[in-house]
Amino acid sequence: MSENPKPFLSDFPISEFPLQRPRYFAGQYLLVEDFQLEHSYLYERQRYQASRLYVSGIIEGLEVTVEANMVKITPGSAIDVSGRLIILSENGYEEDVSGLSEGEYWLCIEYHEEMTDELQSEIPGSNNRFQETPQISIESTAPDDSRLVTLAKITKNGATADVDPSVCQYSGIYLPSSQGRIKLRAEQQDDGSYGAYLEGDLRVTRNLTVSGVLSVSKPIQSEPEGLEILNVEQIADLDRFFEEENFSPWGDGDNGIYYMEGNVGIGTEEPQKKLDVQGDLEVNGNIYLGDTGKITSEAGANEIQFNSDDITIKSNSTAFSIGIQDILSMDATTVTIGRSLQVNGNLKVGDGVEITQFIDTLDGGSSDQVPTAQAIKDYVDSQVYQFFNRD
Repeated sequence: MSENPKPFLSDFPISEFPLQRPRYFAGQYLLVEDFQLEHSYLYERQRYQASRLYVSGIIEGLEVTVEANMVKITPGSAIDVSGRLIILSENGYEEDVSGLSEGEYWLCIEYHEEMTDELQSEIPGSNNRFQETPQISIESTAPDDSRLVTLAKITKNGATADVDPSVCQYSGIYLPSSQGRIKLRAEQQDDGSYGAYLEGDLRVTRNLTVSGVLSVSKPIQSEPEGLEILNVEQIADLDRFFEEENFSPWGDGDNGIYYMEGNVGIGTEEPQKKLDVQGDLEVNGNIYLGDTGKITSEAGANEIQFNSDDITIKSNSTAFSIGIQDILSMDATTVTIGRSLQVNGNLKVGDGVEITQFIDTLDGGSSDQVPTAQAIKDYVDSQVYQFFNRD
């Protein structure tokens, strides 16, 4: 929550507020006090409201430029911490800063009024006007006087002077609360553009849509299913989403999701792969591998399954097996085939001869061809028949 001062601590104590205002009627005899009361009643209420609900700063104009050591301020307006309106007339302001020593300076504006139009010189205080003329000052250190409104920083370097308007204070609004006032004002960003700056907590009970870039300097805390981020690839400095050490944007400990150097970890604070999951992973949809993709069982892995009815791969230090339903099974010593086997290439068993083909006849066979049992039977039957039927 904001650390701004609590209400009613400036120069408007509630106990001293005028609660009376004049009531006029025909033929009334009026005194100076009557007009002062009317003025005080309206003026102090106006200032009180302005000081409590508006942040001290520039309302419009008051832009600072420099040309040949001549600092120029355009006409404009501001409001100070006491709720007083500061008006710089249409003539603006100019000041030669060529006499300043090298260094940094802060250009400020302050409310100022003085009595004018003295009616009788022999009577002190016979002035019948107040003239509001703002005072322009150049401070050698960053001002801590709340009555001053900073317009720009001037850097004097040799014979030249540069102006930095990013330090200027713009007005805004205060949101009262029992724990202090929350401040909302415009502030210049690194790219020179201006955006809203909120000094305090922000709670959104409905949807929040961000059309531009979202920058977060501290961790985002969210209840489960309470945070949805679209177009994450467009978020600048994604590392800033999360804490520097043991960062956990969604959950703590073993249930956390972690981001580190381009890797995302679930259940691990030090992900080693683009996606590192420590624990069970359930996928109800499809998993697609690219042309060069593969699934690797690293040392120490216990099991990889693709639907227990289709294929099972188990790995440990002593055994390796593959099972595909009742069609194919393999362990360290045996391969069992439960269906037909078709070999489109050559077949070799142990250190034996490489077999290229099974043939159904013994005629014209070669050393790398194996006759079938029927071919052998037919050959033997033929030879026996010929033996017993010789002439």
